Amino acid sequence: MTKMKNYKHNRGRITFHPSYILSLLFFFVLNTPCFASHGSQTKNILVLHSYHQSHAWTDNIMRGIQTVIDSDTSNFSLYIEYMDTKRHPPKESFKRLSHLYELRYQDISFDVIIVSDNHALDFLLSQRSKLFPHAPIVFCGINGYTDSLIAGHKEITGIVESLNIKGTIELALSMHPQTKQIIVISDRTLTGENLSKQVRKVMPAFSDTVTFSELIDVTAEELQENLQRVQSDSVILPLVFFQDRLGNKFSDKQFIPLIANSSDLPLYSMWEHYMGIGVLGGMVESGIHQGTTAAQMALKILHGESVDNIPILTDIQSIPMFDYTQMDRVALSRSKLPSESIVINTPFSFYEKYKQLTWTVALIISILFVLVVMLIMHVMLRKRVLKTLQHERAALRNSLAEAQRFSTALDEVSAYIYMKDSQSRYVYANRLTLELFACSADELLGRDDSHFFPPDDVKHLREVDQRVFAGEQTFEEVEVNVAESERRVYWDIKTPIYTDSEQKTIWGLLGISTDITDQKREQDKYRRTIEISIDGFWTTDVNGRILNVNDAYCRMSGYSRDELLNMSIMDVEAFMSSEEVEAIIQNVIKNGSDRFETKHRHKNGKILPIEISTTYTPESGGMFFIFIRDITEYKKAEEDKKKMEVKLQQAYKMEAIGTLAGGIAHDFNNLLGTILGYTDLAKDDVGSDSHISRYLEKALYAGYKAKDLVKQILAFSRQAEVERMIMQPAPIIKEAIKLLTSTIPSTIEIQQNIDPKSGVILADPIHLHQILMNLCTNAFHAMEETGGRLAIILNNVELTKDDILFEFQCEAGHYVELTVKDSGSGINPEVKDKIFEPYFTTKGIGRGTGMGLAIIHGIVISYGGMIKVESDLGKGTAFHIYLPVAENEVAAVEETDKETIGGKEHILFIDDDKLLAEMGQDMIERMGYTVSVRNSSLEALEVFQNQPEKFDLVITDQTMPGMTGAELARQMLQIRPDTPIILCTGYSSIISEEKSKVIGIKEFALKPLIKKDIAKLIRKVLDAS
Repeated sequence: MTKMKNYKHNRGRITFHPSYILSLLFFFVLNTPCFASHGSQTKNILVLHSYHQSHAWTDNIMRGIQTVIDSDTSNFSLYIEYMDTKRHPPKESFKRLSHLYELRYQDISFDVIIVSDNHALDFLLSQRSKLFPHAPIVFCGINGYTDSLIAGHKEITGIVESLNIKGTIELALSMHPQTKQIIVISDRTLTGENLSKQVRKVMPAFSDTVTFSELIDVTAEELQENLQRVQSDSVILPLVFFQDRLGNKFSDKQFIPLIANSSDLPLYSMWEHYMGIGVLGGMVESGIHQGTTAAQMALKILHGESVDNIPILTDIQSIPMFDYTQMDRVALSRSKLPSESIVINTPFSFYEKYKQLTWTVALIISILFVLVVMLIMHVMLRKRVLKTLQHERAALRNSLAEAQRFSTALDEVSAYIYMKDSQSRYVYANRLTLELFACSADELLGRDDSHFFPPDDVKHLREVDQRVFAGEQTFEEVEVNVAESERRVYWDIKTPIYTDSEQKTIWGLLGISTDITDQKREQDKYRRTIEISIDGFWTTDVNGRILNVNDAYCRMSGYSRDELLNMSIMDVEAFMSSEEVEAIIQNVIKNGSDRFETKHRHKNGKILPIEISTTYTPESGGMFFIFIRDITEYKKAEEDKKKMEVKLQQAYKMEAIGTLAGGIAHDFNNLLGTILGYTDLAKDDVGSDSHISRYLEKALYAGYKAKDLVKQILAFSRQAEVERMIMQPAPIIKEAIKLLTSTIPSTIEIQQNIDPKSGVILADPIHLHQILMNLCTNAFHAMEETGGRLAIILNNVELTKDDILFEFQCEAGHYVELTVKDSGSGINPEVKDKIFEPYFTTKGIGRGTGMGLAIIHGIVISYGGMIKVESDLGKGTAFHIYLPVAENEVAAVEETDKETIGGKEHILFIDDDKLLAEMGQDMIERMGYTVSVRNSSLEALEVFQNQPEKFDLVITDQTMPGMTGAELARQMLQIRPDTPIILCTGYSSIISEEKSKVIGIKEFALKPLIKKDIAKLIRKVLDAS
């Protein structure tokens, strides 16, 4: 809370006369100024701001209020509160603030309350009866105003904030007629959402001229990357960016430069406080005007006018405003601007820029030096009178006594005071100056600087004197040698002394010097230490304003020294709130020092983790000395270590999964081979028109899919690439739909629209089947309780560069689009951006692992495709999968099954699984072959040793007790080198197809063995022998 009281001062001219100068100086020496104010009844005013101090819009409103209040002669007490709702959401802070204000103002009655922006008005209306039931209200800066906003409340008026969005866009298009796109930037805060809605309302008015693109809810890095990709025929319309998607907060002074530094495009805005920091122009609404108008309304109420007679102002005139600096950057001529335009930052001279400051400083210095000059002239006058007017000895004695008193006073001043005539000869010096020169007052008279300083110093001192004799006042550091002493530094002030009141003739000069040698040495030592430091360094005051900064922090933050000296802690703080920073400041004041970690925001928006070491020294004027260390690399090392530990754990898990998958795959493939084999045999034994044949066909289809699934698990566990092929997706989609129809309940209607000419793609059929089944399973879960419609659509679409604007893995062209759409409950917008993250799931325990959509996303991205999701709560969800068409490629046509090839040869079949061995014997014998079966590799070797010429072919399993299939084959080939051997395995980490060929094995087959495949393989090996 800030309390300010206004005081009115009468201004007049002070005239000095030489005959009264001594009395006047004596009066100032012996008396201390005192002030009295004439009392009158004090009126209390409360100003309640929605946002925080240093928020540009809020500061401009306060500036307007203060200007009006200061101009009134009445006696006011002004109380100011900042609710800080940008950094503390209203829902969380309203209750706390209500309690705070109730305690703070329980003994104060307000005559009027001024509120700025919507949050403050909402708070006051909800708490008015409790906190300030009788105080009239004047509001300003209100967005989206309707009469219903203040319905039921009396004694309330104000001024509405009317943003001229349409006028700003029209102004931008008139200034840049080549514009084809307008980029709108905002965030997900309440203000950001409201402003975005207002912009969308005016978009249709420009639909024939430009297109609109919105960058909403992005990180600072994403914002910069997107802006760098935008075409040059665009204009940027920044709304607000209080925080990015990661929660990092930005002030207006950071948000607008962040955009301006990321793009050369012109920026247009509707707010005056955005001007001067990167925005080119716009039809602006002035915060100062809002504050001024609200304060004028408040004064009318305080002076007795009824609130009912003060209408609410809703139609606010905006004005075209431009920044000359930005006009020069984009080469926009001033002649193109509307005639009523206001142009800021127009170049002007140094004098014009600092005119008020120059005259203020000159006035203060002139008054000071006039007093000193008059005092010294009076002393000299008295001394001359004593020498020339001996006959007035008595009167002169009194004057000398008085002069001696003032001379003694000057001798006690801890500064070197002296006077010179127009020839630079000394005519007066106080005691400190005489001691420095090691001479008496009489010895000093008539001498110049050459008697006391080396020639080089004398030359410079005379040059300064000549500038003073030309009418200039000088302020500078002077480094000289006095007599034989060491070289010392003085702060030297010189001003001309005139002989007449019109200040036409200069008689000489008055000089006042202060020895600052010791301070300079300490400053230089301190500055050298700070400047060579690799750590950043600040000094700040108790309000957090930066007073000094070294080059290391400038490099660290990206800001220049001049920029930082106009900033405060909160302008770069990116982690703590203003309350937390204030708490640390108070703790350091109490304890003297502190060390902690926080985050600062680089000029380009990047967040820097830093370590702060700070001390507080009251004797230095209440300054904080702060060392700032960039710990980015340290944090990165910590993060890398954690990531490495996670990856190591994941690698251990994957190794265990691979080992487990291999072991399971061997046994499962044996079981699956038996199932597929006997199902295939049973299918041959029934008629093709039998319903049993259809059942067996479905069982075979499911078995083949299980076979592919095991193959995929093994490939995944080995981190192997799955083989892709040119294929038509339509047949696989249709087959999968058939399987879905038999598994999804009838309460869910399946609708399909499959274009057989959608195009060919380069993909793994297993992946395509997995994508569809996973999406359809999720859709089924979304409609499981209520039923609904499941639509599966496959067609060909063409995507342009605009369609894939932020999909860097994609290229413009033709794509196969697979859409899976349900009429379920939809996806909550709060989790929509997380659904592709690994292990993220909204399903209950046991209903999902959270990996399905993550795997699909990885597959699609690896194919150079993309996924888009559309979802409405209560209406359903649609997933659109886009896979690039393989141009000029033709999908392989699968050969139709021919009659199984057979023969009359004798085959030795070896497998330790008796069930699988029996099935293999039945299957191969149906092909016409003679089959001998053994369930032990050792038995098989013994049979082969006894009759090696009896067998035309050997088919052996790899994993068997006693002897592996590879070792059995090696020994058989030693007995009979031309023996054709086929090695079968469900999974083996020991033998591979390449190793088996080195041994001499003819073919390598993966289980489960399918009838048509084993038939072709047997015939291939026998025919080649």
